[in-house]
Amino acid sequence: MRVPLLLSALLLASLAALPGVARAVVAEPSRGDLAPTALGESGGKPVRLEDYRGKVVVVVFWKASCEPCRDQLTAFEELNRKYSAQGLQVISVNIGDSNKDYGMIMRRVLSSTMVLAHDAGTAVAEAWGVEMLPNAWIVGPDGRVIAHHEGYAGDELPGILAKIGRIVAAQQPQPQQPASPAPAGG
Repeated sequence: MRVPLLLSALLLASLAALPGVARAVVAEPSRGDLAPTALGESGGKPVRLEDYRGKVVVVVFWKASCEPCRDQLTAFEELNRKYSAQGLQVISVNIGDSNKDYGMIMRRVLSSTMVLAHDAGTAVAEAWGVEMLPNAWIVGPDGRVIAHHEGYAGDELPGILAKIGRIVAAQQPQPQQPASPAPAGG
């Protein structure tokens, strides 16, 4: 069993065990579906997917107890820095950690171009159908799901990042070809 799968099983157990949280059965969005809009809070304000329409958005779910999740955040930050001028926005959503634990983690983040969101409960994870970590969603400029990756190992991350780069490049407007001059004649 790969380590991420074991961690994913532990995440499921921890999400289900949160006191006072009823687990609703929600089907995860499929490719082509509109993605859920809620992404938690940042600085006490809601983070909503529709605020990023027109951009390719990568939504990365993580939990402090998931080492592969924490390790990938640096790679997603680098990706966001590389492609933000081309219309990419990475949104990092911490799920299930207490406000205190999340605050301690965020104090260690010196600077980030990613949007850092927090869902102290499980509502956001449930809306997205998150059952396994690490978990990354790629959402198109129209708000529709392009791809979803879950439970991936560190050696799979470079391929996922390359795929995101190709998606961002494909969203760029193509330069107009100059019109051919009209044939001379007369």
